Amino acid sequence: SGVDGATVQAEPLQFPDFDPGRVGRVFGGNPNLIASLAARGFVPVLAPIAADSLGQFLNINADSFAAGLARILNAKHLILLSDVPGVLDGDGKKIERIQAHQVDDLLKTGVLRSGMIPKVKAALDAAREAHCEVNIASWNEIGILEKILHGESVGTAIES
Repeated sequence: SGVDGATVQAEPLQFPDFDPGRVGRVFGGNPNLIASLAARGFVPVLAPIAADSLGQFLNINADSFAAGLARILNAKHLILLSDVPGVLDGDGKKIERIQAHQVDDLLKTGVLRSGMIPKVKAALDAAREAHCEVNIASWNEIGILEKILHGESVGTAIES
């Protein structure tokens, strides 16, 4: 998990009208464990759990966790996978690119809804804060990772 090696550091989320429980957001971390594993040929898979300053575990939204990791690792590319081919417009067609200034309009018009809201927000955070390329694409498209890494246009590209 993000707790191991202090890879991900988090703080509790607080809302004025309800207590979300042990839910947090990433604010920093240490890339050394992941870098060490990757240098030895391992592909780390992390559960989106982190610890707060008191060592208490916090559950982190997986997309936000991935965006935080992208920032911590100075990633060049972040791929958020979904069960749809990317962000879909009102007619169900894939949007090729979304720029930061378009996100509010997509929220207001209801194009972004349900689980796609935190996914797009996390993608935008990664694009802005980690300065990396971000794609939202389908996990069930054959060869998706190779296509993205070879510069092919897949899913929806999120730009800051």
